[in-house]
Amino acid sequence: MRRKRIEDALRFLTPVLLATALWGSAFPGVKIAFSFLQIDADNIAQQMYFAGLRFIPAGLLVFAVAAARKKTLVPRRENWPPLLLMSGMQVVLYYGLYFYGQAHTSSVRTAILNATPAFFTVGFAHLLGMERLTLRRAAGCLAGFLGILVMNAGGGAGGFTFRGEGLLLLAMASDGISKLISRSVTRGGVDPLVANAWQMVLGGGVLLLAGLCGGGHFGAFPVQGALWLGYLAVVSAVTFTLWMGLLKRYDIGSVSVCSFLTPVFGTLATAALLPQEGALSPRYLLALLLICCGVVIVNARVRRGKSVQA
Repeated sequence: MRRKRIEDALRFLTPVLLATALWGSAFPGVKIAFSFLQIDADNIAQQMYFAGLRFIPAGLLVFAVAAARKKTLVPRRENWPPLLLMSGMQVVLYYGLYFYGQAHTSSVRTAILNATPAFFTVGFAHLLGMERLTLRRAAGCLAGFLGILVMNAGGGAGGFTFRGEGLLLLAMASDGISKLISRSVTRGGVDPLVANAWQMVLGGGVLLLAGLCGGGHFGAFPVQGALWLGYLAVVSAVTFTLWMGLLKRYDIGSVSVCSFLTPVFGTLATAALLPQEGALSPRYLLALLLICCGVVIVNARVRRGKSVQA
């Protein structure tokens, strides 16, 4: 019995740790790729061009996985409106804001803020009458936003700016809303893996076209930049596939509560790859602790005789 429990735990934790570690590595990875590809912080067209080149291949890789698993690749006509809306919110709007915001702040601050969509999802779900905002979830949201305040305390060069942290928070709000939209897509009969493949290909196509129309191009395309861009595309494909597999096999609460690991790995990856950012400073670690605790509180399940969704 004990051996089976250990095996079950490893079967759950292995993809969780791999997915969150890969996601975390993407935060400094984007910064490094921008540096090699000479992407200017204020050049939105370049950033959209970069995003398109990242997500179209990632979506095609996910399509290949879905096809290998014999999934239905073309959704029914009634599924297209929410699918297009999800693609617009979770890829086009999210990454349009995200890359520009990250270009104007540090990777560690981006990693820490990346945990906040959970709080926006809870808030929007309450406002739209989809879920009730319990006292416990409100406490989790409060802990998360206290973490944001701690991260931005002190002002100076490490303080809050709208072009940096402000746009990142708007991106996280967009991601929070898109998670609510994705429920209607998957409940409408579209396999989650196929839905993610479509949203990456369609959203990536819009971003690539917008970047090209805006004159987006790379000043140089060295091997290191191409390798980092390829790595980020693979990260997107692998993490989405792993996460969708987890959501299929386990309940949503058990999987979502583990999302706090992404900013943890992101902070550690930034400390290793971009030590000049001071990712392990006491202020960032305290902010990370508060936000991760908030994510756990918001997504945790409670037991009253038997498990119920929080």
